Amino acid sequence: MKTITRILYVCLATVIVAGAVFVAGCTPEPVTTTSTVTTTQTETLPPETITTTRTTTLLPEATIPFQIAEGITVIEANAMIQANIDNPEFVVIDIRTPDERAVSYIEGSILINFYDEDFATQLQALDRCTTYLLY
Repeated sequence: MKTITRILYVCLATVIVAGAVFVAGCTPEPVTTTSTVTTTQTETLPPETITTTRTTTLLPEATIPFQIAEGITVIEANAMIQANIDNPEFVVIDIRTPDERAVSYIEGSILINFYDEDFATQLQALDRCTTYLLY
């Protein structure tokens, strides 16, 4: 019964607003490596021990390119939701008004009202390494 209800929510939501999926450019954290080399110079009297420490920081390129898939079908949206049901890096976002959401919504989705003054700011605050399904 839960699956049927979820499918109906996806159908209704997709008919009302075309769905879009995007993965923002996910930039991994910089990688810092430190290496220490100790050498003893025997040519000098008395022998000297020299320690050299080298620190390198690499800024890797984005591993996931920015993508948008617009106008996905109800079947595709439902398949994505089912395939990612336990995936914390897949989030369904309802961009309708609170009144529209009160009628029906996809379980587990979060509301970001398209008509809010800070809608763009709310989207920019989202984790860029997460996949989102907007409806």
